Amino acid sequence: MVPRCILTTFIKSYFGRASRRNFANVAKPNALKYDARRRPEMFTLDGVALTPDETWNLSPHVLGLLERRLLDEPYNPLSLLKCRIVDYMQSQCRTSGIRAPLFAVCDREPRVVSVWDNFDSLLTPVDHVSRRPTDTYYVNKGHCLRAHTSAHQHHLIKQEFRIRYFSRDR
Repeated sequence: MVPRCILTTFIKSYFGRASRRNFANVAKPNALKYDARRRPEMFTLDGVALTPDETWNLSPHVLGLLERRLLDEPYNPLSLLKCRIVDYMQSQCRTSGIRAPLFAVCDREPRVVSVWDNFDSLLTPVDHVSRRPTDTYYVNKGHCLRAHTSAHQHHLIKQEFRIRYFSRDR
């Protein structure tokens, strides 16, 4: 478990003491306002190349945000928190004898996943609100930007890690 003081320090430093951050300006998917003429012929992210179709709803602003790597920026508060969590887990969660870590840090998983990985593997109903183009960024009918780190659990569980730490900047 991460010490409470680490989380409290992070929250205070990132959100401020009063902690009322305005999220009204956060980019949200909007399939109705996007100009389809700006859709690229090919979209590549994290080594995954896909051909967009009519479901494409990534705005130029969102594409710009995808270039940031918050967890790789050395002094970013999120990066500092990630390092502390990993250090703590490495010091506390080890096997007896050889003292090897019991967990793997899975922080290089692709941000583009199949719709099956993002929704169906987690038993999300077909008519669930999170599947709407206003709530998910779609590249094409079969692929979208990962909406949560649980989208990778199905294939990582098959690899039989006992403990996992997922981190990404989306």
